[in-house]
Order: sequence, then C-alpha cells, then structure tokens
Amino acid sequence: MVPVIHRRDLILTLAWVLLNVPKSVASNVGVPMIEDRTVRQLIALRKEPKFIDQFGVIKPEERRRMEPLINDLLDRLIAGIKDHPQVSWVVNQMKPTVEAFYLEETEIREPCVEYLIRTFKILGMKGANGAFQQYYRDL
Repeated sequence: MVPVIHRRDLILTLAWVLLNVPKSVASNVGVPMIEDRTVRQLIALRKEPKFIDQFGVIKPEERRRMEPLINDLLDRLIAGIKDHPQVSWVVNQMKPTVEAFYLEETEIREPCVEYLIRTFKILGMKGANGAFQQYYRDL
C-alpha cells in the first residue's frame, strides 16, 4: 500500500528543505552573480500575472490581496539587489512577505512559497539560511 501524502505536508516539507540551509552558512554571504540578466529575470517575474488559478480555488479577492504582496517584494529586490548582493539582505526583504502570508490557507500559501523558490533560483540562492524556520514549526 502506497502511503498517502497530503499536498499540505508535501509543500511544507519542500518549503522547509528549500528555506533551511544549515545555519553554518554565513548570513551575509554574497548572492552569486548579480548581473543585468538576473535583474531582467526578476523584472520578468514581476510583470507576470500571479495567482492565476485555472481551477477556481483562489478567489479573485485573494489574488487582489496577494499579488501586490509578491510584487512589492520583487520591487524591493529589483531596486536594491545590485547594491546589496548578500543573502542576508535578500532574506530581510523577504521577511515582511513571509510574515504576511504564512497564516494564509494552503491554497494561497503554496503559490507564495513557489514565488519565493523561483526568486531564490533567479538569484542563484539555495535557501534562506533557516531564517523562516519559525513560520513552518507552527503550521
């Protein structure tokens, strides 16, 4: 018999793994290769419509509330990443965003985590040095 893995458990596990690089990693290690291409990728993600849900799970009012939250994060990163190419700076920019979405329903929280993961990938980061661990303990 194959064990049933609930979607919520899967996303929380994935988020925990991706957001919890060992604490031994220095908090102000540089973000690899902040080039014009990196900023262009952040801008492209910023321009993308977010929380598009073909199944109707995400309500329009939730999208209107959450899309500006992710876009605001991307705006901060776009404006400052070249001047502050440190993991610690990126994590500090992400904290208000994570604080705003971590108690949302799973259907909203999952895409938020996916946008963070995409942002990490664009920036060449492996995670957030465990900065968001406290949010995942309580879920």
